[in-house]
Amino acid sequence: MEEKQTSGCAFKVFIFALFGFVLFIIGFIVFYVALGWSTFKFAKEKIIENKEIVQPFEKELWQNKYMDKHKSFRAKMLNDIQYNYLNKGITKDSVLMLLGNPDSISNQSIIYFVGYTMNENEQKETNLFILNFDNNNRLTNEFDKNLE
Repeated sequence: MEEKQTSGCAFKVFIFALFGFVLFIIGFIVFYVALGWSTFKFAKEKIIENKEIVQPFEKELWQNKYMDKHKSFRAKMLNDIQYNYLNKGITKDSVLMLLGNPDSISNQSIIYFVGYTMNENEQKETNLFILNFDNNNRLTNEFDKNLE
């Protein structure tokens, strides 16, 4: 008779352990689904945030000499300028008419300041937009027009 009570007790312990294991698995699944959802939501917000970084080129805004040098709007316009306005072979005069006076100019290149960023060591780095020209004053930079 005691044998039946022991086996009944072992069965209860087994059921209790099985129930605990099932709850653990359910909790594990819920945790990873929640983690995945929050990661997806965070990634989606970052994608939206990055889309806000890009803005259409505005000639007057680009040529404004009193821009905020730490959060440059010029950097936000670079994609639009590169992919929609500057084609390899465009003349230096056309570029100067479009973008205005550069921050630096030489026979072979013109340079526009586009702002500052912080590198991994938290040191400020200057971002420059450098356009190179051949001996005929034609743009030699190639920009990938197939970016989405």
